[in-house]
Amino acid sequence: MLKKKKKLLYIITLGDYGGAQKFCYDFCLQYKNTVEITVICGTGGWLYDKLVNNGVTVIKMESIKRSISPLNDAYSIIRLTKHIKKIGYDTVFTHSAKAGTLGRIAAKLAGCPKIIYKVGGFVFNEPRHIISKFVYVIIEFLLSYITDVMIYVSKYDIKIAKKYYFRPKDSVLIYNGIKLEKSKLDNNNEAVILITVANFYPAKAHSIIIEVAQYLAKMGYKYKWYLIGKGPLASTIKEEVKAKNLGENIIFTGYLSSRGVKDYLSQSNIFILPSFKEGMPLAVLEAMNASLPVIVTRVGALPDFIVDGENGFLVKPNNVQELVKKIVKLIENKELQNNIGQKALKSIEDNFSIDEMWRNYNKIII
Repeated sequence: MLKKKKKLLYIITLGDYGGAQKFCYDFCLQYKNTVEITVICGTGGWLYDKLVNNGVTVIKMESIKRSISPLNDAYSIIRLTKHIKKIGYDTVFTHSAKAGTLGRIAAKLAGCPKIIYKVGGFVFNEPRHIISKFVYVIIEFLLSYITDVMIYVSKYDIKIAKKYYFRPKDSVLIYNGIKLEKSKLDNNNEAVILITVANFYPAKAHSIIIEVAQYLAKMGYKYKWYLIGKGPLASTIKEEVKAKNLGENIIFTGYLSSRGVKDYLSQSNIFILPSFKEGMPLAVLEAMNASLPVIVTRVGALPDFIVDGENGFLVKPNNVQELVKKIVKLIENKELQNNIGQKALKSIEDNFSIDEMWRNYNKIII
């Protein structure tokens, strides 16, 4: 007699391409033959289309929105609770702050046996008003008591959870992983090529990029800076670039496929991510796997695996001068670029394969 598959509901806020959506897609392909998976997301877009094309059941629930909306949020909780009760899911897996809030409340009300929350960096670590931060801390504190498994991607988030006395039944640290690929760099460019892969949200700090770009231009460096991604702040950042006369230096590519991103990485010299908040960004892992030296901020999981001056560079968030200094250091020293890039590649090969990540998830999902 065949063993009946367990039913798992995966709740995520947005369907547009990003690190969380890439993980959700990979997760569904990994486990769709082992468990019966349904995905609920607040929007259509890349994730919705990819999952449908691969035979995964996806429900678009447009009342789930990224911003706080009491009426939509309450309505979403009611709809989610009814759906979870009707289907009788064994596990509800929530990913992202809003989905983690609405999904965990609904799962508890519906009596779901197992509630999982993957933390991609706590939202209260973003630049926010102190009252907003306090509210989010209280929400996470209360919801931690109805969470069966909280999955962290960084030691920093574990430290924060302990600081605020979050108490899920179980906590586990699982670093993100990627499919390792050998890539050949083709970056012997006359002008240095900088690259950032990040959707346009406040936490990604694209405004810092503009300030840094101004300094580099004033210093006389020939460079191109590719900004890959899309998002609500894209038009604002484009206007700032135009106003600062940086249109010749900063190029917006919009959304690119995974293959397209890798092609751009292979032609670049330095990867930069100046975020205010991160979990464990796949874009950084992919840049390191492409043998690029990376300059990133000391946030989320990044200090867990990047040793400053060894396999990459770490800077403080919102520190333009420090970021400029590290970029110039690499621009002026091609040998250092290559050495850091090779060490970055080795650290990814040794520690962050996607197979190792799935072995850790198997203990929770199967």
